[in-house]
Amino acid sequence: MENTIQTRKNIGVFAIGMVALLLMSPVVLAGSTPPPSGSFTIAVLPDTQALSQSYPAAFTAQTQWIKDNRTSHNIQYVLHLGDVTQNNNATEWGRALTSMSILDGFVPYAIAPGNHDYGPGGNATTRDSLFNDSAYFGAGSNYATQSSIGGFYEAGKTDNSYHTFNAGGRDWIVLTMEFGPRDSVVNWADGVMDAHANHTGILVTHAYMYNDETRYDDGLRGSTQSWRPEAYGVASDPAGVNNGQELWDKMVSKHNFALTLNGHVLGDGTARFSAINPNGGVTHQGLQNFQPGTEVGGDPDNAYMRLYEVQPDNETVHVRSYSPTLDNYLTDAAQDFYIGLVDGPVKASYTAAVQADSPIAHYRLETTDAGDAVENLGTGGAAMDGTYSGSGSKASDYDGNDSTTIGPFADMSNWSVSTWVRPDSDSDSQRVFSNDRDGWNDDVIMGITPEGSGYSTSKRWTITHQNGNDAVRTIAEDTKDVNANQWYHLTATADGDKLKLYVDGELVAITDRNGSHLDFDGSDGAVIGSSFHSEPRSFDGSIAELALFDKAISMSDVTEHRMAAFRRVVAGNLVNNSATDPNDNGDNSVTVAQHAYPGIAAPGGNEGDVRVAIAGQVSLNQREGVLLATVTQNDRDGLKGTVEVSRNAFGDGYMSLSTTQAGFGNNSTNEININTAVAWFPFAGGWKSAHVNADGTLFAANGVAASEVTRVDTGRYTIAMNGVHSVNDGMLFAIGGANEDNIVSTGVLADGSWDVRVQDNAAQFAATGEDDPFSFVYLSYDSPNLIGGRYDGFSDSHFKSVGDFTMTRITDGEYELIVNGETPETGMLLLSVAYEAEALGITAPDDNFLTYEADGSGKFIINSYDLPGVSLQDTQFVWAFVSFSDPLAVPEPATITLMCLGGLLTLVRRKRK
Repeated sequence: MENTIQTRKNIGVFAIGMVALLLMSPVVLAGSTPPPSGSFTIAVLPDTQALSQSYPAAFTAQTQWIKDNRTSHNIQYVLHLGDVTQNNNATEWGRALTSMSILDGFVPYAIAPGNHDYGPGGNATTRDSLFNDSAYFGAGSNYATQSSIGGFYEAGKTDNSYHTFNAGGRDWIVLTMEFGPRDSVVNWADGVMDAHANHTGILVTHAYMYNDETRYDDGLRGSTQSWRPEAYGVASDPAGVNNGQELWDKMVSKHNFALTLNGHVLGDGTARFSAINPNGGVTHQGLQNFQPGTEVGGDPDNAYMRLYEVQPDNETVHVRSYSPTLDNYLTDAAQDFYIGLVDGPVKASYTAAVQADSPIAHYRLETTDAGDAVENLGTGGAAMDGTYSGSGSKASDYDGNDSTTIGPFADMSNWSVSTWVRPDSDSDSQRVFSNDRDGWNDDVIMGITPEGSGYSTSKRWTITHQNGNDAVRTIAEDTKDVNANQWYHLTATADGDKLKLYVDGELVAITDRNGSHLDFDGSDGAVIGSSFHSEPRSFDGSIAELALFDKAISMSDVTEHRMAAFRRVVAGNLVNNSATDPNDNGDNSVTVAQHAYPGIAAPGGNEGDVRVAIAGQVSLNQREGVLLATVTQNDRDGLKGTVEVSRNAFGDGYMSLSTTQAGFGNNSTNEININTAVAWFPFAGGWKSAHVNADGTLFAANGVAASEVTRVDTGRYTIAMNGVHSVNDGMLFAIGGANEDNIVSTGVLADGSWDVRVQDNAAQFAATGEDDPFSFVYLSYDSPNLIGGRYDGFSDSHFKSVGDFTMTRITDGEYELIVNGETPETGMLLLSVAYEAEALGITAPDDNFLTYEADGSGKFIINSYDLPGVSLQDTQFVWAFVSFSDPLAVPEPATITLMCLGGLLTLVRRKRK
């Protein structure tokens, strides 16, 4: 990295926190002993530039320690993350060779050169590097002739390579890629991974993750991320450079990468974020850099390095940071944590992921009336149905007095419980789950408890044991305070030896069992949202689902359960609490009234602008999916509004809603505060969706090819997706992608394509068609849980529809919708104008926009307004109801089994595609 010393705290982004998703997990334990028997270790050396330049003995201490401990730690590979040298000169390369050669014949190693390893004096103006010299690590060197090396990108050069090895029952492949890899190098790496599809991948490249838990992304964040590859001379090479986001899009997300590892970045020199790709694969991405200038770097000769210790289960990885010169392990959460390796694709929902692990009990908590049975979806069947007691709107909404009693069960010494919860307040002593071991005298409780036995003012997620004397013993405790109105994924596991507490995928505490007092007593069952105690201290908030297992599920299982939630659609209602007056330039205060796990955060902004983060993560931005929004007030203080989801220009990674007054004609002065609803469609969920630039090129997409979107005129685009017919197969929902007071409408064409129009929200299209970005999501009529259709407001009838609902035209441009069993508090509507262009003979769209609001009795009132007069007018449109608790899903592949010679052949195809 650079010589500049910067002080910057890590932005702890998760709430995810899934991914994203921050599943690389801190734990309260640390130690200097080798990993358990049956483990193996991958040693990681980041940024040794200062050591090669001035402290070669410290560099040698690292590799000598690795050699000396290769047996005790079962070290299988060493990965150097680049910036081997500071100045790319012979002296420093000679020192690096001396240190790294200690490993020759003992432990294989891979090196990915960094920016300081290229160009004159290490200035990265060219890709010339002494690394490729045969006297150091080039062709013919000891490094280049290691038997584990599978090949190189260029003849005579070794800075792009791949390595294979077997450990822990897995075939591994390590890809090393140059600093800011060229396009041709990325293509080569993609081909290498195609040829090794049965291997678990590790990407080693110098610049990938930044210190704010996001990937390097010049297109989205630009200069807000220091030391980006585009800022170096190599970026002027016509062969191009690729940053972390581009590597993810072009290569990493397509393959089975368990890890990406990089150095380069200062600040605190550490970040981690776990991502899920559209195929359901989980990749843990990690930044580690201990060079001087990072907060943990300290003295240059401390020589800290990372140890990735794969545990005997070959699923759990303990990541530790160790200095051989100090014989010291760093023990804070950023330097000592666990990750869970996930084999195979993650299920498309939390429900499906939990079911795959055979819970004995699994409750969706959708019951609405006290005394009703709460169905058990687990293997235990109806005998383990629960009973809801309370006054809330449903069993999942606890008001501090409600509870759901479940069971009875068999007694269990090994057990696990997994759930998603959202506290409405952070008050202490709230019970999420309780098992009664002896009346109320012996409860084991998971919930919110003040920090420590002295009950300080901090509130933490804990597992506590309460005995007959009312004494409370904290068994396991998180390290962070609980935040109200935030979704959390909680898991507790108990085996014969340990009890573990996971919060948002983090293994936050491990405690010894110390006998049988943590066994699960099934005879009296258990309580959700309360406890058996005479003072039950019930939960105040939402509990979406809860699953109980008769085994201690693994960290890999916990990882998969949580990450599956980030494949689901996340939707919510945003209530704007600020004045509507468009001349008011004050703040914008927004409350997230109802929303689905893993949650929506909407920190305020200025008037008409709302920042939005999914699960509290700025990492989940336009690169990871599409956010659709609908105005949920037909009139606010006499004003009508439209909404766009703009690409935030502030570089903070949030998505940004922009709400403006319709018919006004100046987005700089007509921004208004108005209520909205939003729905997040993650690319990881498999949705055909895209962000389209003003020129018709793609900014980001999933399942949509660049050739399928074309700009045909000012403000006019054609979308023709292969295998999808606009009339018969599904619906397209589109929204403006800039803070430009625009609306977007779609025309359904007989050839199966869509005609998309972008226009100003103040006048007719003929006068105001504008080239501006927009985003869209395609919903197949086969989508599970879909309620919706394409509606003709002129004739009060549907062209096509699915689900249980009633739509009625009330008057010109006003329609009443009843979704059976649902209300505006349990879900939201997606709305897009979708005129039948050829049948109506329309050469320009109706210049209409759509809003809706609740009528107070569970109905949706949809309004269609014509521009420029903003008067009610009939139109044709598509609509879809998005449930907060049972959101939409991509259709599962249909299977066709054919008899053929030699046996059965099973083909997989997408329905209606």
